[in-house]
Amino acid sequence: MTRVLSKPLSLRDLGQALSEVTGTEWGGKAWSGSELLAGDAVPDDIRRVFRESCQASVATLCRARDADDTAAILAELHALRGALGVFNMQHMAALCMDLEQDVRANGVRACSTGVKQLCDALQTSVISPPESLHDLLERMLSLADAKAPEDAMAQIAVLARQAQQRLRDG
Repeated sequence: MTRVLSKPLSLRDLGQALSEVTGTEWGGKAWSGSELLAGDAVPDDIRRVFRESCQASVATLCRARDADDTAAILAELHALRGALGVFNMQHMAALCMDLEQDVRANGVRACSTGVKQLCDALQTSVISPPESLHDLLERMLSLADAKAPEDAMAQIAVLARQAQQRLRDG
């Protein structure tokens, strides 16, 4: 039997696929399909590695932007989109996908502002995330009060989604 799985791959999907392919009974929890690690908290060391990876991605994106290196930007955006999807940051992953399409259509130079906005959003929400819901809201208000709030809209949107998630998680 052949089974095709797509990224990002949840543990539930992997368990079910292995069960079907091997003919064994699936003994895992009944998880909802979108939960990372089957709803378990992501270990701190995994979050740290993810933050470090995003920090490296920001550096790579900035170097590629400065060098007008389309191939490097597209490769990094693709990898980053996958990582963000695994961590259930669909809004950020969508920003990467939109930027990929924009770079393909218009080139790196025309997308310089978009690259900067994505890097700023990564810094704000992943690399140096707010510790509490209060800090998150304070950061959103600070961004809204900035001299160029239109440049902060992507960051505010990401932070708002984080606030929603934290409220849902309790």
